[in-house]
Amino acid sequence: VFPEAKKIIHPLCEDYAKHRDGHDFEKAIAHLDPNAVIVHIGKKATYGKDVLKKELEEYAAKMGKVTTKVTNDHYQMSEDFIICKGDYEMTTEKAGTHKGKFTQIWRKHGDTYLLLLEEYTME
Repeated sequence: VFPEAKKIIHPLCEDYAKHRDGHDFEKAIAHLDPNAVIVHIGKKATYGKDVLKKELEEYAAKMGKVTTKVTNDHYQMSEDFIICKGDYEMTTEKAGTHKGKFTQIWRKHGDTYLLLLEEYTME
């Protein structure tokens, strides 16, 4: 357990999820590294902030209003990276409830961290 890592990253994760789930995509992608990649494991990988923003918009249209609950989250830290892993349950307006696991790698940029890689499964 790395309490310092959680203290740093948890608020950024929460803010990113709040804006993603609330469909405020400009604020959501502000948390993304310039080389960000989001991987739906076994299905698809998407690279780049502009493409990711478009994909988030399409996803929102398909899912509608979303709330996400994270559980079993764990954190690890190195000099320039923080890793967050856990389980999630996403309740959507149009597509029901989905559960899965996620891993996020956040890279240090100046005095903050940006999301470099997010991998997730979805049931």
